[in-house]
Amino acid sequence: MKREVCFLAGIIVIVVVELGSFVQSRYSRDYSSNRYTMIKAQNLSRVINYILKDSGYDIKVRPNDGGDPVDVTVEVKIVSFGEFLEASMEYSLDIYFRQWWVDPRFAHDVDRIFNIAGDATKIFWTPDTYFVNAKRSIYHYVTKENMRIMIWPDGRIYFSTRITLTVQCSMNFLIYPMDTQRCPLIIESYAHTVEDLRYNWKTGNKHDGIEVVTGNIAQFELLEVRKDSGAQSNSKGSFSSLKAWFSFKRRTTYFFYQSFMPTIFLVIISWCQFWISPKAVPARVSLSVTTVLAIFFLSSTINESMPKVSYMKAIDYFLSVSFVFIFCTLLEYVFVLNTSPGKRKYKEKENGDIMEAHNVIITIMDRDKSNCTNRPRKNRRFVPENSSRTKYKRDGSHHQVDKLARVCFPLAYALFLLGYWLYYSYVYDAL
Repeated sequence: MKREVCFLAGIIVIVVVELGSFVQSRYSRDYSSNRYTMIKAQNLSRVINYILKDSGYDIKVRPNDGGDPVDVTVEVKIVSFGEFLEASMEYSLDIYFRQWWVDPRFAHDVDRIFNIAGDATKIFWTPDTYFVNAKRSIYHYVTKENMRIMIWPDGRIYFSTRITLTVQCSMNFLIYPMDTQRCPLIIESYAHTVEDLRYNWKTGNKHDGIEVVTGNIAQFELLEVRKDSGAQSNSKGSFSSLKAWFSFKRRTTYFFYQSFMPTIFLVIISWCQFWISPKAVPARVSLSVTTVLAIFFLSSTINESMPKVSYMKAIDYFLSVSFVFIFCTLLEYVFVLNTSPGKRKYKEKENGDIMEAHNVIITIMDRDKSNCTNRPRKNRRFVPENSSRTKYKRDGSHHQVDKLARVCFPLAYALFLLGYWLYYSYVYDAL
């Protein structure tokens, strides 16, 4: 029994000793690896600091100054598109803007990539890239600068930053709201001409320079993205330029329910007066005036967020024709009032009553003349027999023009709607 206990104790001691040796060995290797990594990082940091501070590095001088131009490779990753403002003709987008170039002054022999987060424009030379058609630009600083710098041993530099841009776009609203807008994003160097700096789109991946994470926009559908490169010349020289074109097709569902349907219902409501008796003057006039004012208000509301352009938009044609139909219902009632059979009967009766009263007065005057010498004169009033019961009577049946309008107005408006939608659907699909 004692022998077995001693044997087990010996095994436990051996296991503990071996386990301790393994842990110590592993710790020693990890420590050595970490120490080696720290030494390399410290060496790389010293190398970069030496280049920036002690080697005569000038942040204002481009690489290869006086020699070949610096080739800058650009990639734009679009996180999302923001709001489209038709009134000011602008749109916004949130992007990661990435640039690669080679600066031989940063070449080093440490087998490690220098990777930090910070604003490279304050540390070393960077391309003076700007967005030509940007109205406002915002860098992101939460929780720190959204910027990344990487430097390879061969002097290749990568600089990435997150920017929110508000960009100008010359929009055309001829067929609004069935329009398609092509909006550019233009990238150039602010001060360096093509002799000093050249831009190129990044190639070699499926995005080829432009990556769109999401193209979901409230009122638009992103159809395609095109890119171009070249040079733009002005009085100051020729500057390398990159262009990205975004084609947005407007979604019409929102406008159908918010603009077209209310207008159509207003026109239909205006036709209700064709079934109202011509004798109900206040009802018919109130209905016509109300629908006219309503379509005016609707038109002003629709165009409130639009720029003051000098041409008619597709929705303006729709609203204008609808207004004409509503206004014509008022003109139709004016015509009915002036051609009503009841009105003619009233005028004929009124003229007959006047002539009858005139004849009675003349007869009485003749009798008075014959008896004036025999009886004293008395003041007497003579009234036609049925004058107190004379009333404004009109024909109770509907006017023939109303009956005709019940058919003609809906038919004409239906033909207009059919032609309107066929035409603009063809134009919409052709874009």
